[in-house]
Amino acid sequence: MTFSEYLDNSDCTLTAKQVALEQFWTAHRLPGKVPAIVASPREDHYRTTSKRKAVWKRGRLEFSMGYSLKHEAGETVRSGTQMEAELHGELYAKTLELLRKEHYQPLAKALNFCIIRGSYEKAAIVLNLFTLSGIIGRKLKMYAEEMAKDPHVTGVFLYFDESRSEYYFEAQRPRAPLNFKKLYGSSMLSLELPDRPKLLYPPTVFSQVNESILDRFTSTALTLLKLTENKRLIDLYCGYGLFALYGAETAGSVIGIDMEGPAIQAARANASHIYPGKNIRFEALSITPEALFDALPPPDGEEVVLLDPPRSGTADGVIAAVTARKPERILAVYCGTDQMAFECKLWTANGYRLEHSVCFDMFPGSPNLETMLLFKRIGNR
Repeated sequence: MTFSEYLDNSDCTLTAKQVALEQFWTAHRLPGKVPAIVASPREDHYRTTSKRKAVWKRGRLEFSMGYSLKHEAGETVRSGTQMEAELHGELYAKTLELLRKEHYQPLAKALNFCIIRGSYEKAAIVLNLFTLSGIIGRKLKMYAEEMAKDPHVTGVFLYFDESRSEYYFEAQRPRAPLNFKKLYGSSMLSLELPDRPKLLYPPTVFSQVNESILDRFTSTALTLLKLTENKRLIDLYCGYGLFALYGAETAGSVIGIDMEGPAIQAARANASHIYPGKNIRFEALSITPEALFDALPPPDGEEVVLLDPPRSGTADGVIAAVTARKPERILAVYCGTDQMAFECKLWTANGYRLEHSVCFDMFPGSPNLETMLLFKRIGNR
């Protein structure tokens, strides 16, 4: 059974998740004690990325949650849901108020999604359009000028997607390059955690949506890795450098790899600004056994590896390629609980034992968890 099947989806409370995790852990014979789930500091209004689907009802623009079953059934949401930052509801309401005006109709009728990303106090707005024209371009400029008056809005962007796909930064990225344009404000979003350097990243790349738990999340990872100045940190699926750049403060050197070009460009810029001259390297590569062999230096026995793969897990052969380097510690971070159970067996089959596990309620109110598994090499294997 999958984790969701152990969990009654109508009751996604922390208590229900803990019971389901214990049943799942036992059923899959995962080693060690079942971790107690770390609660999110925010149970409500924690999400810093959200979207609304543009739908028309009786000739009037409405926003729905964007999932086909919901908007086909006629369910609409006029403000933020309980899980989303309260600021989002205010910005969706302002956007609806503007786009319902007669002179904004060309823009309203071209809208696929309205997307909001940022922090709890500041956010950028992305309008996902499926068609463009001269008049729509003029209405976009007017909309951006109006939203620029709001001190909470850091930027307004256009994402042109004539295929009307469901993609919006958390789903599978299309193969074609994104048709993305800044209309107003900063080209970057920022992540600012207590006692950590500020990280900048473009609105097109993935970032964890629960900012309230990220301080605990990243601090736990660095504690488990036990970085020192003689250690090399290899961060796979590094994104814009969340773990790599926080770890660089202690590690002697850092290598980050991710296939997402804009994320890697942001990681390089962050590294140059925060740690000028330090031995930090970021590479934009698909994470395959062959790519790791070509991109990484010979193993030196003083390295640790962190990897945070997508929900689908690591590519075939990557776990074997990582363990062949015989790193001292491997910290695997999973947002897919089912994939975690499968890959745990691969790590142990390749000479590593599960030393410690920590589970985070990264997504309160949903059937999802984020789990860290710390593996240590067994003897001299």
